[in-house]
Amino acid sequence: MNTAPSPKPSRPYTTLSIISIAYAAILICLSWYKYTHFLYTGLDLAIFSDVLTSLGSGQSWLSSIQGHSYLGDHITPLLLVLTPIYTALSHPIVLLIIQTIALSLTGFAVYAVAKAWLEPVHRRYAFWVAVAWYLNPLVWNANLFEFH
Repeated sequence: MNTAPSPKPSRPYTTLSIISIAYAAILICLSWYKYTHFLYTGLDLAIFSDVLTSLGSGQSWLSSIQGHSYLGDHITPLLLVLTPIYTALSHPIVLLIIQTIALSLTGFAVYAVAKAWLEPVHRRYAFWVAVAWYLNPLVWNANLFEFH
């Protein structure tokens, strides 16, 4: 019988998990602040919220903001996956939270790609590439500019 303890997660994954949670917490708070202070000035969040409400109520891809089917502008099959979540929670901030979580988890994919690409000589730098993802102002801007 093997009684060896199960392997613990490696330090980079533990540290990236902490950074990912911190990123998500900060950006969710900033998104909440921006939403509650009416600082979303584009129409993307409103359009996506409207289309998801229509999908959830069985009105197909109708966008009352645009006055036609949303499929006339974009084909976004991911909305079908988000429809049950949005129907259950029915608030635009849910979309901002989902977007923030998706971007925070992307740091792990960035780490995996960097680790494979930098293998074997500079593998230790993969962690810093992932950290750069979390600190990148373009990522923060994409996260805080509406929902897309």
